[in-house]
Amino acid sequence: MSILCRVRFARAASAAVCITWCHWIAAHADTATAPQFPDTVVELERMVVQARRAARDRSGVTRLRAEEFAGRFADLPAVLEQVSGVTVRRTGAFGEYADASIRGSSPRQVQVYLDGIPLNVAAGGAVDLSKLSLNSLREVTVYKGAAPLDLMQNSAGGVIRLESQPGKDIVSGIAEAGSFGYRKAGMLARKRSGRMANHFSVDYTGARNDYEFEFDNNTAHNPDDDSREVKHNNAYSLLAATYAASWAVGGIDTLTSLVSFGRERKEFFHKYLADTLQETERTADNVRGYARWERNLSGRGYVGVRLDGRFESRLFRDPLGLYYPGGERKERERLPYTSLRVDGLWLLTDVVSARALARGTYEGYRSENLLAASAQDAPSALRLAGTGAVEIAASWEVLRVAARYSHIHSRDSANFSPDRGGGEPRKYSGHFPNGNLDIVAHVRPWLALDCAVRHEHFPISLTDRYGWGNSYRGNADLRPEKNTQAGMGATLALKALETSFAGFAGYTEDLIELRAQSQQVMMAQNTGYMRFAGAEWDTRLGIGPFVAVDNHFTFVYKLKRTRGQEWEDAVDILYYSPIEDDLGVTVAAGPLTAGHHARYRSPYLKGYSKPEDIVAPLPALDAYVSVRFFNEVTVTYRIENYLDESVEPLAGYTPLPGRMHFLVGQVVF
Repeated sequence: MSILCRVRFARAASAAVCITWCHWIAAHADTATAPQFPDTVVELERMVVQARRAARDRSGVTRLRAEEFAGRFADLPAVLEQVSGVTVRRTGAFGEYADASIRGSSPRQVQVYLDGIPLNVAAGGAVDLSKLSLNSLREVTVYKGAAPLDLMQNSAGGVIRLESQPGKDIVSGIAEAGSFGYRKAGMLARKRSGRMANHFSVDYTGARNDYEFEFDNNTAHNPDDDSREVKHNNAYSLLAATYAASWAVGGIDTLTSLVSFGRERKEFFHKYLADTLQETERTADNVRGYARWERNLSGRGYVGVRLDGRFESRLFRDPLGLYYPGGERKERERLPYTSLRVDGLWLLTDVVSARALARGTYEGYRSENLLAASAQDAPSALRLAGTGAVEIAASWEVLRVAARYSHIHSRDSANFSPDRGGGEPRKYSGHFPNGNLDIVAHVRPWLALDCAVRHEHFPISLTDRYGWGNSYRGNADLRPEKNTQAGMGATLALKALETSFAGFAGYTEDLIELRAQSQQVMMAQNTGYMRFAGAEWDTRLGIGPFVAVDNHFTFVYKLKRTRGQEWEDAVDILYYSPIEDDLGVTVAAGPLTAGHHARYRSPYLKGYSKPEDIVAPLPALDAYVSVRFFNEVTVTYRIENYLDESVEPLAGYTPLPGRMHFLVGQVVF
């Protein structure tokens, strides 16, 4: 066993002993009256009124409501860092790329849904979580194991479900200002009148991101020539607005609709350019919406039809040709998406229910250089997919079992210029079966056990299949990644203590990774296999009437081997911290609330496999104080990373900002 491996296992063992001891103490703590904590380990399956019962506690599902994160976090990645099993990787400050991995999956496998509309695009790549407005969200749900039937499409790497519509009448507003030109403002209103409910929200977020960074002068192992400099042309802004409405018609029909618009702008900083030359930027406009009709079938089920739509237009401006060879480039991408879904549920008996779903989707991609035609680009690509899925669920007093199966048939094509693809369109079709089993046993009023097993395919992205751009070649021989995973967990809910533990293990076959074919030419290839295993532990403990302690622990270990290699020669993947822990303490007394968070991440690799490339970050420490006035107004002061730790070195400089201060004002009626 290598020195690095022994060090990691020693750290893992010591952390596990520490966490176990803390939880033994928590389990024997006083269970007297304590603060009520939001339910983050219970996911309620959607059932009609006469359904026997919904799913009970599941360790593989975490739900966070707006009351838990509003005013306390700057963006969505910061919220997801509080969820066990989720690893967030940032590359900078506000609006700079951030993605998430769930239980060892790759970020591009993680599916993100906003109001039921998928944000992942068929062109490929992970969803940039930094570009999603946090103010408008009312609920964040993370599915780490088996996903619900309507989310099973491409859910092999886990699902993040975001909901913007509140469940009750509310009028709220928020204003926030902070370091490095950070500012945020927004309002949300929902009002029910008779059989109609209306919801409207608008949000703005912006930042200059002019923070200092450490520059190593391209000599990573010689600290003598390092310097601290300030980023310029690094600003970010996001404007988002949403309107939604629902109508109850005749007591049996329900109509719901939503439309949303967003515009974002991000500048790109370059170390070796004068400020007057830094004009590289990216803008994006997106419109999304849905309409749904649903009918209650005499209290025994429902049937519904839903139409989704999404359109995104991206414009990348690179006046000096810094990102593309060949000089100035102004590139536009268009990504349309539409989906039609029919689904229904029927109670076969008082115990057994059946649910079915059929969906057809169209998704496209078109890229063009507005300054000149490029012979290397694929002008357009599209994907048509059909999905059929069924779920059989049985619910008894103490047990619920749900088996789900979905089958996706996908057909896509791309048109190429004559000198690259012979002027002929390329086509591909494939079948992707997916299945999962979900079991929840409520063996005691205070104890629930759960088990989830799944086997799923991850469809090949259009980028990997066909490629485009000057340096990205397609691969017609790719096979889809296949993921098999099993997890077991237990949830304990006492008066003052709520804790859940989960263990999981899985296997990914036909890993797809980029490999260099020649200088500046990349191609996606099936490189090998990966095994992973891990554990999660969430605890919330009330200590007396004023103090609450919560801890979220994650351990993930991954091994990867290439084709032709034996598992004995496999390498461990250390580009993410294998151990993460988030410890928070909240003190509430009358109108005053104070909190402190400490996030620990174990050492990881910043680039290569040399021992000197191991990064050992200090814990990131955050704190806040909130004061409530007249029950409607809250003022919060928040300080993040107050140790001013420079974390996550990347590409020769430190991308994350140091100490940050925030002042937040909220009004809720």
